[in-house]
Parts: sequence; C-alpha cells; structure tokens
Amino acid sequence: MSDRQAFETTLKTLNQELEFRVEQRTRVLENIEQNLRRQLAAVDAAVDAIAILQREEFISVNPAFLELFDYPHRLSLTGHSWKEVLFAPSEQKRLEKDILPHLNRHKSWQGEAIAQRQNGQTFTQEISLTITSDGDYICVCRDITARNRAALKIRETEALLRSQYRNFPIPTYTWQHRQGNFYLIDYNSAAEIANDGSLQDFLHCPSHAIYGADHAIHQNIRRCFDFKTTFEEALQIPSPDDPEAFQRYFLATYIYIQPDLVMVHTQDLTERKRAERDLQQSQIFLRLVIDNNPNLIFVKDKDGRFLLVNQAMANFYGTTVNELVGKRECDLHPDSEEADCFIQADQQVLREQKIVVIDEAKATDFLGATRYFRTVKLPLQLPGDRPQYQVLGVASEITQQRRAKRELEKALTQERELNHLKTRFIDTASHEFRTPLTVILGAAQILSAYHDHLPEARRSQYLNNIEDSVIRLRQLIDDLLTMSRLEAGKLGCQRQAVDIVTLCQDLIAELKIGLGKQHHFNLETTGAIAAPLALDPNLLQHILNNLLGNACKYSAPGTTVTVQLGSSAEALTLSIIDQGVGIPPEDQPHIFESFYRASNTQNIPGTGLGLNIVKEYVQLHGGQIELTSQLSKGSQFTVTIPLAEGSPETARN
Repeated sequence: MSDRQAFETTLKTLNQELEFRVEQRTRVLENIEQNLRRQLAAVDAAVDAIAILQREEFISVNPAFLELFDYPHRLSLTGHSWKEVLFAPSEQKRLEKDILPHLNRHKSWQGEAIAQRQNGQTFTQEISLTITSDGDYICVCRDITARNRAALKIRETEALLRSQYRNFPIPTYTWQHRQGNFYLIDYNSAAEIANDGSLQDFLHCPSHAIYGADHAIHQNIRRCFDFKTTFEEALQIPSPDDPEAFQRYFLATYIYIQPDLVMVHTQDLTERKRAERDLQQSQIFLRLVIDNNPNLIFVKDKDGRFLLVNQAMANFYGTTVNELVGKRECDLHPDSEEADCFIQADQQVLREQKIVVIDEAKATDFLGATRYFRTVKLPLQLPGDRPQYQVLGVASEITQQRRAKRELEKALTQERELNHLKTRFIDTASHEFRTPLTVILGAAQILSAYHDHLPEARRSQYLNNIEDSVIRLRQLIDDLLTMSRLEAGKLGCQRQAVDIVTLCQDLIAELKIGLGKQHHFNLETTGAIAAPLALDPNLLQHILNNLLGNACKYSAPGTTVTVQLGSSAEALTLSIIDQGVGIPPEDQPHIFESFYRASNTQNIPGTGLGLNIVKEYVQLHGGQIELTSQLSKGSQFTVTIPLAEGSPETARN
C-alpha cells in the first residue's frame, strides 16, 4: 500500500471517529437541553416564586414570582434591583447588615423578611438565597402571611384553651401514661379548690398511689387509655349514717388524648341529685293532687293533642292516663259536634290569648251517657326565645247541679202556676159565687117586698131563678169537692155492668127538657155495641153530662149535638160533636187545665173546672181524651176507654 492510500485510510478513520464523537456529543447536548427544559418547566410550574439573579439584575423568574410580586412580565423587572424588589425599604438595613454578610460567608441564607409588591403592598415572605458556583443567586420565596395568621390564631386558641382549662368550673385532672403507670401532671383551678389546695402534694404521683389499685377512678383511667375511648361513669360516696343513701354524687368523664394522656372531669352533682329527688317528690305530690281532683284537668298543645291529663279525665273516657296522652278530641268523641265545640274553644284561647269560660258544655263519656261541664280554659306560655302556647283546661261537672237547677225551675214554675191557679180560683169562685148569690138575694128581696103585688107568673119566674142559682152553686161546690178529692187521691174507678146506649139516651132525654131544650140531638152507633160494658157509671155519667152540657152551652140554639158510640173488644170510643163557637188554637193545649177557659167564652158562665174533671175521670178509667176544634165551626171531644182494667196511673203519666 502506498503512503497516499495509508494516509487516506487514516484520514477516513479519523473522520469517522470525529463524526461518532460529534454525534455522541450532540446526543449529550440534546439530553442536557431536554433536562434543562424539564427543569425550566418545573420551575415555571412551581408554586413557590423562583428567580435567578446576577449581580443586581434578574436573569430569569417563574410565573409564580411575577404573580407574587405583582409584575406583568419579566421585562417589567428591568431596571429594578433584586434587592429592592425582594426586600421592602424597612428591610434594607437588615439586608446590608445581616443577610448579605451571612450569604457571602455561608453561600446561602434562609429566613423571613418583609417584601413589597409593585403596587406598594407589603407582605411577609419566607425566602432562601443561594450563591451558585458561577456566582449567580438563586432565590426561592413564598407568601407566608396567611400561615403566620393561622399560626397566630393557633397560638391564641391554644392560650384560650389553656385559660379555659384553668378556669373550667368542673374539676379537671390530666394523667400521663409512663412505664405502665398514670401520673398526675396537671389540674385546673376548680380541682385545686375542690381538694382544698392539697393537690400540689400529689403532682407527678401515680394514680394507684393516690386512689388505690382497686379504686374506680384508677381502673377507669386505665380502661380509657387501653381502649382509646371516652366515656362517663357515676361515682357515689355512701352516707355513713345510711348505706342506702348517698352523701356525695359525682359524674366522672374520662377522655383519651393522643398519644399518652387521659383527662378526667369530676363533676359534683350532689346538689343537682338532691334537687332532682326533691323535684321528683314534688312531681309525685302534684300528680297525686291532680289525680285526686274530681275535676277534669288537661293540657293540650297547639294541635289539640293532650300533653297532660288527670285520672278523672282518663276515667271519663274509660282509658288510662298514658293511653290518653297524644290523642285529640276528634279521636275520643263520637259526636263530631262536641269535638268541634271543644276545638273552637281551644283555638279561641290560642288566638286571643285570654281565658275562655264555657258555662255549660255537653260531653259523652265512654258509656254513652251525656254529662254536662263548666269548663275554664286559659293559655300557658312556654319559656323560650320563641313564644309557644298551650291550653290548660279545668272542667267541673255540673250534671247534678243542672238537674237540680231544672228541678228547682220546674218547682218554681209549678209554684207560679199554683199561685196563678189560686188567683184564678179566687177570681172565678168569687165571680161564680157572687152571681148566683146576687140573683138569689135579689129574687128573695123582690118576693119578700112585693109578693102580694106580683102576678103568679112573675113569682114563679123569681122562684125558678132562685132554684137555678142554687143548682149552679151546688154544681160549683160539687166541682170543687171533686177536684179536692181527685188531688187527695180519694176517687177511684169502680167498674160495673153499664148499658152505655141506655145511659146516653137517658142523659139526652134529660137535656132536652133542660139545658138542651133548644138543640137537636143525634145518637149514632158504629157497629154492634156490646151490653153491658164494665165501666164506672158515676164517672161516665159525669163525663157525658159535662161534655153534652158544654156542647149545648157553647152552641147556638137550633144547632145539632151528635153523640157517636163505638166499641171493640179492647175499648169504648165516645165522641161528642157540636156546631158551636169552637176553641182558638192557642187555647187548645191548655183547655184541660184547672180554671182555664177559652178566650172566646168569657161572656158565658163557667168555672174552667169541668174539662179538667172530665180528663181526670177518663184517666181513672185508664183512658184518654182528645180534642179537635175549629173556630166558628164546632168542636169534637173523643174519649177512648179501655174495656180491660188498666192502671189509671199509667194513663195519667
């Protein structure tokens, strides 16, 4: 091989080696560049503000730096020294005197400083400065204003909690677990007072030495620590005089605090327990008072539900007190009107906020009996920020008083009626006695003075007037005696065989020559009249005489009086029909009362006793009498008498 060829070969080899090294160097540079881009990307994405400084200028800053110091872009930092940007004017003296000397000596410095944004706002930053091998500065800083505020808040809270711990009104003890034992390491002022200032002697002593290994507090401290839990447990100190009663009562709260503390609150509830016991006894006493009160006592909420009832209320509804609580009136009263009445009264109390008194209200008990109550309802205001009202009610039963009142009113009415009857009797009797007596006296005086001068016809007329007046007086006296005997119960019904048709014919015959001589009479029978019938002839004769006499007396001459007879196996029916003046409708309900006369008969003589006696005689037979009448057309009295003997009292009632 020639020298030229060898040279070319060597040159080619060197060229290839150079290309390989260049390629290798290129790859290294690419890797370096890629790593640099990654680092720059990481710097740009960093949350902390990062800047590269050279001499007095900014070489590079990340977006977080621009945002923190309120600069829009890196060029806006041109002309600004990093010292004046990173450190507020108030920090410049400290920068020159302390920070820069330390940085130059140790090549790094880290601490807190006051910075100032472009807008002049200052903030506290945590900043680190590092000098590189090239003499550049790398600055990393972050705003710690919020962190400092939070730290300050934590310190204030910690101080407050410690103050609250010290001043907490419940005795509190803190125990620390060390080497299997629990040592008293702290206590508050309340604990010091509760132990008469003697706790200092027990500080840093184990719980088993203070209380004893079997004491509940020592065992519960260990239990709280072992199970890492919080719980409460009562602690009672028995009374030396009465083992069943307690002298002191405590509620101990055991709180586990990580990693090795147990806090114990011992709250003395002795006075509260005594107050609760006294309150319970008072409640039992008040419950006894309420339950033994005969009045119905209840409390309702705004929705009408019973919150409290007494035993009398439960007895009224046939249930228990517990079953009644929570129910409403509509759940208890089958009569919706009663429930509506009670509900309206409740709503009135709540709406008007005043006492409502219901003088008389009807209520049905669980047996279906109707009872009457006087109820007082008033609003009850519950304590609290928002006023809430309930309804308190007390219902006093007035059923007996109401019955007695009605009986008294009835008695007073009867007394007034009796007084009225007496007045009417005196007026009627005076009038009825005076009129015939006047006639008798006048006729007697005329006959005595002019007997010899009077014609025979005139003397006979005066004598007839005297006779008629005497008969009228006798009838009046007989009626009064009959009324007296009826009221005394001395008259009875003596039934015997009576031919009713013959009796009616005889009475009509007597009337035709007397009171009814100017009237026409018809006797009508319906069906076959069995004869004889079991009747009281005296009572029946008086009934017929009175009814026929009234028919003639209150009918115009020439009119017809009809007697209708009808009988069956059960009863005799007898009707007297006239064509007289009739009885006004307003008088008909009272026509059978003593001394009562229709308002259109005042000019016709009469006592008002006849129809009352007729009714009594009919009732003595166990029968009844009915009236139908029209003014100016006449009246019809229908008597129905049972043929089998009945109870006169039953008919009377």
